[in-house]
Amino acid sequence: MKIAIAAMSISAVLSASADRTIEFDDFEKDASRPWAAEIITGDIAPGLLYPTRKAVCRTEGTLRIGESTRCPAPSASGFLASGIRVYSLGAQARIVTEFSAGGRTFSTVLHQRRGRRDFVASFEEDGRETAAIAVAPGALPADFEFTAAPDGTVELLVTSLSDSQKRRLDSKTEFFRRAAADGVSKSLRLVADGMPAEATIDNISTRIVDAGRAAKIEPPWKAEPDRTFDPVAAGWPLVFSDEFDGSSIDTNKWESQGGADRRECASLSGDGRLFIKADYAKGSTNTLRTASLWSVPKFRYGYFEARVKFTRESGWWAAFWLCSHGIGNPFTDGFEIDIFEDYYTRIKNPGGEHPKKLDHNLHVMGAGTLKSRNYNSTLPGSLDDFYTIGCKWTPYEVTIYLNGKAIESKADHSPYGTVTFDAFRHGTCNVPLHVIVSGQIMTPGWPCHDPAGFKIPEIYEVDYVRVYGLPDETRDAGPRVSARTSFAGRFSARAGDTLSIRADVAPSAKTGAPVRAVHLFDDGYHLATLTEPPYEFKVPFTDEWYSTTAWAKPGRSGVVPSFPGSLHAFSVFAEDDRGAVSSTRANLLLVRPDRESRPYGGTPQKIPGRIVVGRYDEGGQGVAYCDTTQRNSSGGWRSSEGVDGGEHNIGHVATGEWLRYTVDVAEAGEYKLVFTYGTPDSGAHRAVVACDDEIVAQFKLRRHEYPDWRSTTRAETAVRLPAGRHVLTLLLFGQFNFTDMEVLECRQEQEK
Repeated sequence: MKIAIAAMSISAVLSASADRTIEFDDFEKDASRPWAAEIITGDIAPGLLYPTRKAVCRTEGTLRIGESTRCPAPSASGFLASGIRVYSLGAQARIVTEFSAGGRTFSTVLHQRRGRRDFVASFEEDGRETAAIAVAPGALPADFEFTAAPDGTVELLVTSLSDSQKRRLDSKTEFFRRAAADGVSKSLRLVADGMPAEATIDNISTRIVDAGRAAKIEPPWKAEPDRTFDPVAAGWPLVFSDEFDGSSIDTNKWESQGGADRRECASLSGDGRLFIKADYAKGSTNTLRTASLWSVPKFRYGYFEARVKFTRESGWWAAFWLCSHGIGNPFTDGFEIDIFEDYYTRIKNPGGEHPKKLDHNLHVMGAGTLKSRNYNSTLPGSLDDFYTIGCKWTPYEVTIYLNGKAIESKADHSPYGTVTFDAFRHGTCNVPLHVIVSGQIMTPGWPCHDPAGFKIPEIYEVDYVRVYGLPDETRDAGPRVSARTSFAGRFSARAGDTLSIRADVAPSAKTGAPVRAVHLFDDGYHLATLTEPPYEFKVPFTDEWYSTTAWAKPGRSGVVPSFPGSLHAFSVFAEDDRGAVSSTRANLLLVRPDRESRPYGGTPQKIPGRIVVGRYDEGGQGVAYCDTTQRNSSGGWRSSEGVDGGEHNIGHVATGEWLRYTVDVAEAGEYKLVFTYGTPDSGAHRAVVACDDEIVAQFKLRRHEYPDWRSTTRAETAVRLPAGRHVLTLLLFGQFNFTDMEVLECRQEQEK
């Protein structure tokens, strides 16, 4: 297999790493800004439930957003780039990004034409429009990225976070060439046109992008999805099914999530259908509730099918999806496949009818960063019809089918004309997942959330759910593969090290098919491919090298994973000439902080004794702790840091988070560690303890009996610790809360 190098384009340059950031504001930090805006927190988009802070700007005239910024003109070594994310823009309002030099101006303008619902993105020179493209209102939220090249080429790239498609406006101008000597000034403003203007924005940036980083590496594999698929005709055995013919939900097959009031929203119709209802909670006229059913068994790969009737009323939506309890890492927890979500059927067309638009998502979490990809599709019939929707999930491919046909759709992240995700562009997973049918309560503030339009109750009808496993001739028929690493027995490696991961691969004992290729993945993302033995991967463990791989490529949110402090999960995938694939279990490695943390308050915690969990070391993110959030959601204790909790409790745990504690161990010997925690989730939760760079203990954490997150369940283990000052690192997997840890001398425990 060959890796192809694509030709350079201005948009390829735009997506490269910035050589120099001139300004950037994502509103995540509290700051004094010289302009009026309301800072709010909300999801990025329907289907992209990633909390972010945004700025709501309002004016009856002109609001200058930020101060004027001085920028160098584009040159052969660096292109000028400017960006803004727009969530909403009111009627007769304009967002203007203006560059000025020598008494002349060049601007990009986003506005809504009078009497029209669509938006227009345009270029203007000295106030005169020179080029424009239409942007459908359903494309928002969207990223607007402007780039100017030294030859006078200018480009505005509009990337929709709703439908994952790009719209491009290209033109030529002499403006930036004439301004080359003295540079340009950039300003951003919201302008009202005859009525008060409002816009919600995020991610304001100006930067110089290195033109030499434009080369794009194409993945070494492309799916060939079947245009039609029938699992029975293909010989895929039925391994799970529910026709919903009984009088009550089969608790051997389904687990209901949530309290009793939510469980009441799932029932059987009596004539072979599952009803999931959206209704108001008891005694409430504004609080909605609905149900979520998770399959008791989990499945790794297969064809997942349901016959359903989609929904249309605001306040909630219906979904059919695959997931585990938490998606902290695809090689430890799994990922999420949204076979369909129907929230877009709520946005009525001008004639008042509901659009027949579905959304299909793949959500992959790695290094604490959610990377999501999606497609939109349109139903061929009425919302009153039943449809059979299915998902074929194999190690390298996820394709969604409607009535046996691959759903046709296009997205900028994909070379396919169907709703297809593949391992090399979008991510892979080798962990079993639950099958889920659910209603979901809608977040207020979404464009498809209309409280005035609630027509509740509404029913999501499911005729059946069936799961077909891989056929016998391919199940467990892939090559035999294992991995040996240069970091075996180590807990972490320093940035700058070179890692060695050697795959021992042999043909399948079942088929004997020759090995065709061996791929290395980290956190579900492709790093490298070898087609000839020895299959030994040399991985430069550096931010610079990782930035050239799929690991560092952001999803729809635009958030790039952070290399410092992150947890890495390596897995080797081997395929043979028959297309059978096998993979190894994850080999975990933490990026060691580049400097030492300091004891909290300058005083190490004592062993034996109680380790106060909120008194983790000082040094900040990536040094003393690693957390997926930027601020403590629990309030006052260490509120400027990302760890969620108080002095004696930690909550909102996510896979890959860690905490460091400097301790003084009184004497070498065997100790007893007592870990007190709580979780109502049935996922694979655990906590790993390392002393300096050696793993010394591990807690496997089980779901407790309570429906809430109280921390009262105890897990115990023995551990041998050396005397003196050391750093204990607590590495967390899953979802749970926990409180202070007790460390007891074993002889003390015996005396008790």
